[in-house]
Amino acid sequence: MIDLKKFKGIIPQDEVMSIQDYSIKLDFLSTHKKSYIIDRPNKRLVIHVNSIPKKEQKNLKTIISSCINNNTAILIAEDKVSLLDKLYQYNDAKDKQILAFFQPIFSRVDWEALRDSLYLRNAFKNREDIHSLKEDIRARYGERGNTISNLCTAGYFEEVFIPLFNSSPLQTEFWQYYNLSLEMGLTALFVHAQMTIETINSEIKRRIELGKKYGLKFIHIHGIGEKNIKNIKKFIQQEKGKLNFTEKNIFTNESSNILIVELIL
Repeated sequence: MIDLKKFKGIIPQDEVMSIQDYSIKLDFLSTHKKSYIIDRPNKRLVIHVNSIPKKEQKNLKTIISSCINNNTAILIAEDKVSLLDKLYQYNDAKDKQILAFFQPIFSRVDWEALRDSLYLRNAFKNREDIHSLKEDIRARYGERGNTISNLCTAGYFEEVFIPLFNSSPLQTEFWQYYNLSLEMGLTALFVHAQMTIETINSEIKRRIELGKKYGLKFIHIHGIGEKNIKNIKKFIQQEKGKLNFTEKNIFTNESSNILIVELIL
């Protein structure tokens, strides 16, 4: 059961005791003057996420993560239900093989993040709007899940992680590389529109330094969008003589403004 006292910034405490056994629905679509509605006939607490102050939205994210980790049920917005139905009905044969490979060795959370990310990747390939699903993955699995999603979209699980696991007799090399990839962000930097050129430069430098420290032979930089690609190329031109790396283009698609460059350390 969820401790509703944690919602003290959203629900008056004098209401809490009367709804302790209520289910919770998170409404992400509508905006109301009031941040919550108590639906007594259906014994349901409806929280209007967009009406909550930013400070309490951060608290709500923490509560949701805690509930997921403890397998405590929370109802989600009705518009998300059809999306989850599609997710659980998703039946791509190649992706099922990837999931089957990692299910015995991954934690439940990492495996579920990978499952959701494979669905997202397929939606992206089909040119569907993935913004909402991307946000769901980040909200449910945190920054680690977001990194899994990025690595999955780029094909790392089948192209890098599976071969590495199979070629490492004790799997120690695999787990070191996998955990470094997720926890330190060494394997790849995914440049996005909100990153300034100063941030891009700082993040690439950090990865190069850590990569050399841990004996990695390369890191990948992924850029989507003309501005991001221009900033990546500018960094490489300015810094490769100073930081001792060479670059190799792995993938370029000029019509879609996509670039993946490998920095060989």
